[in-house]
Amino acid sequence: SGVGTLGAAAAPAATTAAATGTPNQNDDNWAANPTSTATDRIIYRTAPLAAATTVSGTTSVTLTITPSTSAARVSAVLVDYGTTTMRNYAANDEGITTLTTQSCWGDSSTSDSACYFDTQPDTETVSDDVFERGWADLGHFASLTSQQTLTPGKPVTITFDLNTTDHTIPAGHTLALIIGGTDKGYINAPSGKPKLTVNLASSSIQLPLSQ
Repeated sequence: SGVGTLGAAAAPAATTAAATGTPNQNDDNWAANPTSTATDRIIYRTAPLAAATTVSGTTSVTLTITPSTSAARVSAVLVDYGTTTMRNYAANDEGITTLTTQSCWGDSSTSDSACYFDTQPDTETVSDDVFERGWADLGHFASLTSQQTLTPGKPVTITFDLNTTDHTIPAGHTLALIIGGTDKGYINAPSGKPKLTVNLASSSIQLPLSQ
């Protein structure tokens, strides 16, 4: 159904799940309502973690996907589910508040002031944190240097990396992998709304984990 378990066990043969690319959706939309099915993403979560776990390095995702169109994008994100106070990086000042006071460092000159406005953290409390992202044009499944036209109904396998990170997931939180189509704001959508059918038995994720 597209809501399942993220773990070390392989999925049964011929098990699939599908997501339809929706150009106006992004990873924040995908992360909402993690226990409900959705047409624009599939999600797999761990059980609540018994100990704090760190994802440190570069995550790699391998997906076998059958597209419904001749061009498609695929996105994968990692989400930390649990109440967290973090920088409000989506705000205009990207996680800081500029104060009216100033601090000076060294001497000023006629062309450069040594005084700068002080800042303080701008934080918010959230229930989920998308902390790692990656995207791919499915037409590059064979090569990064050449794009191929996809054959609707024919599966292809693609491996791509998520951005490198160093993120600690607290004990009691859950870790999730979400797979979707176009991630609005990060990549451009193809024409139409491709349906991506993922063969779970031949798809995997490699996580650089430590405790």
